[in-house]
Amino acid sequence: MNRQRISEVKMMSMSRRGFFERLYEVHAGGDLCATLSFDSVFGGGATGLFGGDSWTFKRTGFFATRVTVRGATSEFDDAVFENRRWSHGGALTFPDGRKYSASAGKWAKGLQFLTETGEAVISFHSRGSFNTAVDIEVMRPSPDLPLLLLLGCYLVAVMLEESASSAAATVAAMG
Repeated sequence: MNRQRISEVKMMSMSRRGFFERLYEVHAGGDLCATLSFDSVFGGGATGLFGGDSWTFKRTGFFATRVTVRGATSEFDDAVFENRRWSHGGALTFPDGRKYSASAGKWAKGLQFLTETGEAVISFHSRGSFNTAVDIEVMRPSPDLPLLLLLGCYLVAVMLEESASSAAATVAAMG
């Protein structure tokens, strides 16, 4: 899928490929349009591919987490996402000053990117008993849509994995 076609697509879905693999695929209809692959079993780094574009995502920090976004061959950040954990969201900032805000649903159920004027661009909503699948809706075209798609997939995948880890720890503590 190319940059022009993604703006024409309204619905996509993300799913994890295999139980032990940290590889996620995004499909539009029956077509594979993007992938997100984590660098290791426990690490926070990942690479997202969309068409001919590739970005790396690296999470840093504990209480004030940030995610740096870089072109696969770049030494400089293309954008930085700063998580605002207590307000259920965050902000994506580009070096030229452009910004998108992110609002996250409670219990790792959703995420949405909004323009500076508050217009929704893309949203992610997990479904299924173990939140293993994610519905993605494109609400408006944006030149940043491929990056927003992959960053959203990264953030949702991390939220889902952390949610599953917390649930497993709770069950283990009760047992």
